[in-house]
Amino acid sequence: MLRSLSGIAVPREASVAVVVVNNDPSDGRPVRVADSMRTCLPGRIVVIDEPRRGLTAPRNRAIEHVIDDFDAIAFVDDDGSVAPDWLVRLDEALERFGADAVTGPVTADLGEDGVAWIDAGGFFDSPARPTGTSLRHAFTHNAMIRCAFLRRTGLRFDDRFGGIGGEDTHFFRRFTASGGRIVWVQEAMVTDHVPAERQSEEWILYRQRRTGATTALIEGDVDGGVLTRPRLMLRGIAAGALGAVLWTAGLAAGRRLRLRGRIWLAWGRGLLEGVCGRVEPEYASRA
Repeated sequence: MLRSLSGIAVPREASVAVVVVNNDPSDGRPVRVADSMRTCLPGRIVVIDEPRRGLTAPRNRAIEHVIDDFDAIAFVDDDGSVAPDWLVRLDEALERFGADAVTGPVTADLGEDGVAWIDAGGFFDSPARPTGTSLRHAFTHNAMIRCAFLRRTGLRFDDRFGGIGGEDTHFFRRFTASGGRIVWVQEAMVTDHVPAERQSEEWILYRQRRTGATTALIEGDVDGGVLTRPRLMLRGIAAGALGAVLWTAGLAAGRRLRLRGRIWLAWGRGLLEGVCGRVEPEYASRA
């Protein structure tokens, strides 16, 4: 990720800092890598130790570090690479559309030995949308947020999701519920480098099941109405029914459609499990 940042264009007259949050202070590699990149990056680089584990504490620590000194904060995951014009595209769209946050697509890089049918199916890629499309939520693997909005609302990532995932979806759902506007920027490209162990049908289905479960928790927390639970159950049943139809059609059409069917089945199952409060703490070892 840092190597790709070394080649980015910077918005005109902008002051930039690269903040690396290390939530394993016993690991000295982030400091060593940052030191080796200091002369290559477009601004100063800061490494912050965050002793609390999980997915939420490092992001909140990054926010606290920049919120009073910068106009915006941009997030990208440590396994991602940004396009040379990534930061400029996000910044331009933030101003052009008067948005409170902007987000863009993530394209998977499976590597030279990547699984061909997964690559062709685009199972890890973001759907394309017209630039300027308003969204209900975003993901922190490619996003920029106005610090003024964070100061005004006090919004932060919720530690309840630090060990189970879905923390960024939950954050941005509360973001829009608080009046924030999120806009899509198709030109702000990030590439996600997918490790070999995730390039399997089993892993794809596992993640879809977990996504369904965390979706139920997020919807229940953000909406919280008396009809939320039955509505989620109906969505889970409908997803399962759609999955069964697609899987059946895939018996004739091929593996890709069968997997699409199984994805819907897994997501629907996860949604029902989440309604019942059954969510596996995938990141418990990091929390």
